[in-house]
Amino acid sequence: GEAVTRRLEQLPRLRLHGAVAAAEVPSWMLAMDVLVSPHLVNEFTLSLDAIKAYEYAASGRSVVATATSGFTSSTRGTTLADPAGFPRAVVQACGENQPIDGLIADETTWSHRAREFWDHAWTGTTDVRAVADVIDMTAASTAAEETSHA
Repeated sequence: GEAVTRRLEQLPRLRLHGAVAAAEVPSWMLAMDVLVSPHLVNEFTLSLDAIKAYEYAASGRSVVATATSGFTSSTRGTTLADPAGFPRAVVQACGENQPIDGLIADETTWSHRAREFWDHAWTGTTDVRAVADVIDMTAASTAAEETSHA
């Protein structure tokens, strides 16, 4: 609430900027030492396709997140934290502050998604949902790649 916001605004090394234009997001992400994604973990947040996870992976920055959609397992460069341990995990990630090389796994690239689509679409797959899932993953992967090259 407002009381927490006022306390945070008093911290000398923390800035609360609010929303930024979509075109500015890649620059902001590259300027940050650690990217954070704190969310309530509930049925709704677990049902989402967290495009932010792809964008964060493409940035090569350390990430601290709650275990929700897009952040369901610790991967290289990503630390999962519960609410009680979240601040400590962010401080630890700030201390490490090392870019993560090769963070994007091959399965999240546009080329890999296109191959998956081809395999599903042209090998007699009749499962329309499987093809739709590949299209969704391809769109998210393309957005992450475009963000990383912006």
